[in-house]
Amino acid sequence: MTKKLLTIAIAAIAFIFSANAQTIVSTTPTNRNALLEEFTGRNCGYCPDGHLIANQIAAQHPGRFWSINIHAGGFSPTTYPNLNTSDGNIIHNYFNISGYPCGTVNRNSRVPSDRGSWSGQVNNVLSQSSCVNIGAIAIINPETRMLHVDVELYYTANSTASTNKLSVALLQDNILGSQSGGSSNPSQWINGQYNHMHIFRDMITGTWGDVVDATTEGSFHQFSYDYEIPESIGNPNGVDVVLEDLQILVWVAQDNLQVITANEAMLFISDGSSELNPHIASTSQSSEIECSNALNINTSIINIGTVDITSLTVYYDFNNVSIEQNVDCYIAPNALFSIPFTIPVSEGVEDVNITITKANGSNLEFNEGLYKIMNVNAYQGYAGSGDEIVVKIWHDKYGQQVTWKLFNSVGDVVEQGGPYSQLPGTNTRLQQKNITIESSDCYRFEIYDSNGDGINNGNGEGHYQIEDAEGNIIFERDGVFASSESTDFHASPSPQTYVTINPTVTPADAGTVVGAGDYIEGTKVALFANPNAGKSFVNWVITTPEGEVTHAEQLLILEDVTAATTSNIVANFSEYQGIESFGSDIELYPNPAKDVLSISNIDNVGQVMIYNMQGQIVMNGEVSNNINISHLPKGMYIVKLISEQGSAVKKFIKE
Repeated sequence: MTKKLLTIAIAAIAFIFSANAQTIVSTTPTNRNALLEEFTGRNCGYCPDGHLIANQIAAQHPGRFWSINIHAGGFSPTTYPNLNTSDGNIIHNYFNISGYPCGTVNRNSRVPSDRGSWSGQVNNVLSQSSCVNIGAIAIINPETRMLHVDVELYYTANSTASTNKLSVALLQDNILGSQSGGSSNPSQWINGQYNHMHIFRDMITGTWGDVVDATTEGSFHQFSYDYEIPESIGNPNGVDVVLEDLQILVWVAQDNLQVITANEAMLFISDGSSELNPHIASTSQSSEIECSNALNINTSIINIGTVDITSLTVYYDFNNVSIEQNVDCYIAPNALFSIPFTIPVSEGVEDVNITITKANGSNLEFNEGLYKIMNVNAYQGYAGSGDEIVVKIWHDKYGQQVTWKLFNSVGDVVEQGGPYSQLPGTNTRLQQKNITIESSDCYRFEIYDSNGDGINNGNGEGHYQIEDAEGNIIFERDGVFASSESTDFHASPSPQTYVTINPTVTPADAGTVVGAGDYIEGTKVALFANPNAGKSFVNWVITTPEGEVTHAEQLLILEDVTAATTSNIVANFSEYQGIESFGSDIELYPNPAKDVLSISNIDNVGQVMIYNMQGQIVMNGEVSNNINISHLPKGMYIVKLISEQGSAVKKFIKE
């Protein structure tokens, strides 16, 4: 018997969030996400076309759209694999389904719609603001088959209904079986069998959800569920429930109809035998518009082990620099913890590789949950002329999908543009706007595509750039993105006072300083002292009018820089007195490589992992000087080397 248990339900008005004890849900107003409940069946010959359309919509709107395949009605047999469920039958009958495939988008109507209208309905939903945000985390213990789900709601505006309903659903992918017309959807047709995806299996809440009894702006809710995952679902001819193929969807509705927004729970499968088991749940960049090279990022850690975590060691690797962060914390099992950190970055977009190496002082055996590639958005600085910038957008054929906004440092919208008109063929068209800006302020430019495929997707080579009044390019982008893309830049029209930060390195050949350069007076600057091979960092010594100041940490944060306070900065190094710093002299060759990648200077390394740019491990094993990469697809890869002395991250290109 399936066990459903609501363990916690808490509501708080004007909830105040603590510093590091992290909440799952965002408090920033957002647009609605879309949920498609697709009514289908294995004996329905047109249904694979519905699955194909839903898959295409999902690809266009990653993280904003989800579909649920509900098998019920006359086209859904009970032969193996029986995909029918009691909750699915109730929902099917409520909507009085008569034709297949059909579906409801956010339950906006009691009458389901034909598959040809789903895309337009989804785009309409995604363009609307949501009064509530929803976030969820789910953890599975494979030994007990217990699923623990934490859900949080935060109302950024008043709901039109005094009460809402929260629903939590269990879905399963990769169920092989028969399907009429299955070959019309080739991506799910495997050796004469159909790979059924997003299959509705059960409601963890009641069929229509649990009541949310406070729906005014500032209301915060926490729900917690424990659910025993059955070995199989369906009677007769039940389907095995494979833990690795499960998906948890959550949504908030006004009642049985009108889904306000939806989301997918972050799902983790714990190792029931592991006491220490932290995972990186997510990474994010500060929402503040920064006017400096000091990039503020947050790493969310979830504890899927069985003991409290009281300390962590985290490495941040970027541009051949590795920065260690030791964190005192308290993370109970199933809980989240947010780790803020500041790193120095140069202009432009960079990848930061984040790895957890220790917990509670113990080395962790590496797994993919301990590693995350984070794409960050560093500011663009420029010395412009005048108080004007020019936004130039060459949009693709689908100009009606394109909008943009320019924000100042306090988050106000300074200017915006779009949508534009659709073009014939695969043409592009220049849209240009001159904008007056405030001297010495910082700005964020955000561009959006409502279809979720950017402005350069084969329907015209769309791109965009921002110039100063003299025609100098501040930044330019190729237009390849999903739903949105943003860039921070520093508007600094002349005249402006700059401070040159050029620390002295002692001895001169002992290391380098990351983050040195010219900065506008009054901004924040981050510096990192990076020792060369065989050297060790000692300290920073800063001479100010008030005297000398010493800093022992390699990462140095300078607030409100001035010429007087930053004119004499010394990074002191010494001969390394212990084991040589790991990774500084490691080289990959040839690079780019076609068949074999060679690695030099890899003594005493325990393990090597190769990741693709999606963060997936493609190779994992013991270190070898020569690695056969002939089977890897062309592209850029990350090589991570782990030793007792630390980790090293290198990049290479596969030809």
